[in-house]
Amino acid sequence: MYKICTTCKKHKALWTFTHSKAKEFGVAAQCKMCRAIYNFKNRNKINTYGKKYRCENKDKESLRRKLRYKNNKEKELIYSHKYYKENINNIRKYRLLNRERHMAYCKKHYQENKERYTLLSNQWQKDHPKEVREYKRMWKKKNKHIVNKNTAKRRAIKYNQTPSDANENKINFMYSLREIMCKNLKNNYHVDHIIPLNRGGLHHQNNLQIILASENLMKQSSVNSNYRGTTLNDINLCIEIIQSI
Repeated sequence: MYKICTTCKKHKALWTFTHSKAKEFGVAAQCKMCRAIYNFKNRNKINTYGKKYRCENKDKESLRRKLRYKNNKEKELIYSHKYYKENINNIRKYRLLNRERHMAYCKKHYQENKERYTLLSNQWQKDHPKEVREYKRMWKKKNKHIVNKNTAKRRAIKYNQTPSDANENKINFMYSLREIMCKNLKNNYHVDHIIPLNRGGLHHQNNLQIILASENLMKQSSVNSNYRGTTLNDINLCIEIIQSI
């Protein structure tokens, strides 16, 4: 069957027209070529109208997208992966320029789909045990101060020696400072309990000191005042002196 295009006035086959259920023969009045030319010439006007319509009909558009995705899940996924690969640089650039907005969207989406993400994560870890082991090994290597802090915390819980007035932020600060000292002073330091946990010492910010690793290994679990390092009180005193100058 043939139909006359209302723009170019030519007889054309029905397959050269876009589908439209509301129109005669189930196709639009314009042929695909004429429609494409019109869209190109009026792209700014069409984009402005589309944005305005989507803003005014957010709920309707959201429902339409969800239904389209549900009815064409495989097709939508293929298109999504293809689009991401072809436009990965533009996507990264947009996310960098709109970092806060993107992070807020990701957090909101995660909270709304927490159970789904948990199931997917657990399944991926089961299917990729080697990658998980390698990732954990690299993470521990890069975050030694966090690993050491958590190890000390577990030991303190085991001995039941974490007092109620222990400030976790100050304890974390000591482990973070130790990491900075190791990087900048080109030496290996440990965060040591002045009175060891197995000798009744507390996992408290005032019972911690940063000393050389070699000294800590020699000190072991003894209460030896000869091995004295940098305490939180020393750091606070330095800050007060600097502020008073």
